[in-house]
Amino acid sequence: MAKDRKKLIVLVVEDNDGDYFLVEDFLQDMILSPEIYRAISFKEARSFLSESQNQVHAILLDLSLPDKTGELLIKEILAISKGLPLIILTGFAGEGFAIKSLALGASDYLLKDDLNATILYKSIIYSIERAKNQVSLKESELRYAELFHLSPQPMWVYDIHTLRFIQVNKAACDHYGYTSDEFLSMTIRDIRPLEEVPLLEKTVLRRDVLLPYKGVFRHIKKNGEVITVEIKSDILTHNGNNVRLVLVNDISEKKKAQEELLTIAHQVEDRERTRISIDLHDGLQQTLVTSYMHFESIKSALNLLNPETSERFTKGMEVLNEGIEQVRTIAHELMPPKIEKEGYVAAITQLLNQIEGSIQFKFVQNLGGKPLPPNISLILFRISQEAINNIIKHSKASRATMALELEGNIVRLSVVDNGKGFSIDHLADDHSIFGLRAIGSRIHSLGGVFELHSEIGRGTSLTIEIPIY
Repeated sequence: MAKDRKKLIVLVVEDNDGDYFLVEDFLQDMILSPEIYRAISFKEARSFLSESQNQVHAILLDLSLPDKTGELLIKEILAISKGLPLIILTGFAGEGFAIKSLALGASDYLLKDDLNATILYKSIIYSIERAKNQVSLKESELRYAELFHLSPQPMWVYDIHTLRFIQVNKAACDHYGYTSDEFLSMTIRDIRPLEEVPLLEKTVLRRDVLLPYKGVFRHIKKNGEVITVEIKSDILTHNGNNVRLVLVNDISEKKKAQEELLTIAHQVEDRERTRISIDLHDGLQQTLVTSYMHFESIKSALNLLNPETSERFTKGMEVLNEGIEQVRTIAHELMPPKIEKEGYVAAITQLLNQIEGSIQFKFVQNLGGKPLPPNISLILFRISQEAINNIIKHSKASRATMALELEGNIVRLSVVDNGKGFSIDHLADDHSIFGLRAIGSRIHSLGGVFELHSEIGRGTSLTIEIPIY
């Protein structure tokens, strides 16, 4: 690719040598002869910008300098930058702060982890072009343009009650293929796969708190192409009403690569579980059973032993028998035969029938004999095992209900108990109480969600929803 021959002068305010050299390499990759100046502190940047002979086209600013950081640093650089484009380069991925930085006057907010030569080059060029238009615009209009209309990132505003698009930028129109008028005649339901609309309405319409949020979703372009996007959103006021401003990042290729890696990892894990289960069942268990049979064959000769030796022999056989049962149980838990042969419903029914104790478990389902995909069945079974174990060990419940439902292309698993419950706040740093951390990546990779509700003295409920494509 031919390099840009236009003259470009950039001030990089960065105290980390590694990050600076990376930015320098990116600029040299895209621009024929960039003129790059460096400041390693706010003091040096201020000194450079105060000298009239120093002329630059854009400022690249790291948010963590030795003598100043964060919002205060942005404000003070803007105050002395003489209207130059200011591009934030940071490792801090807070979407709320990103939007706030743009509102303060920054031209762009780029994460170092996501940075490459093309993204940096485009950001600088777009920022410089935007700066050329600032002379004839009011300050409020400038900030809005910085944040929205001239952003290279697809953005839109929608009504939080009707979900109707209120405004979209050019980047959104270019990326999705709709004209501005077409967007404004639609709702955000219209860019989501039909089978995901019920889940969309459930999750979006209930957001009554005015807080930022982010998530990964599937969108549909005008040409029918399905893409995976990362959404970052915050509340704004528009004509006196609360609306949501959305920033969109197309991560389809990144998501595809991640899913391929996760699929491989999960396949390896499941194969290893199966291998260990077979080794236990067909190897160790058979060896133990054979040993037991040999001992059983000489029980008739116990009367030839003294009472103490006879008692020890009998006790040894009892322990050996317990070991056989434990191996059988472990092998079945690692890879229940019914999962492969008959699916989730048969496997979970068998598991619940084997449970002994004071807790009454009830299982209901509406699949009507319709089989679930094998990978979904296995994931649901693992989740059910963890939930059941948790109820038995921690809940002190007397009743628990498991429900499996299929609505369209969404399979939902609910587990509810009437136990002692706990404070959700205590799970902020430790989710091990439910043992679901290892399963979370699978649910996420399948586009699913799970909800956890509990109150002290009022039991616990766990709901998992996974789309079946």
